[in-house]
Amino acid sequence: MNLLNLGRPVVPKIQGHEYIITSDDAFFLEKLPKKIIIVGGGYIATEFACIFNGFGSEVTLILRGKTILTHFDQGL
Repeated sequence: MNLLNLGRPVVPKIQGHEYIITSDDAFFLEKLPKKIIIVGGGYIATEFACIFNGFGSEVTLILRGKTILTHFDQGL
């Protein structure tokens, strides 16, 4: 097991993988995308969805569960 890769995003080798970026890559985009799909419903994905939306990108958020931030603030 390579301990240096723990906790880092991985881009799967699937068709179209050249169009996939990670949350780390988002900081280095040369221009703002007109449309973006963000996969995930956790804290980081939700934050990036809000950031891109705030800058004017059309954002689609895809998640496995029924709601975003499923495991956050359950006691509220």
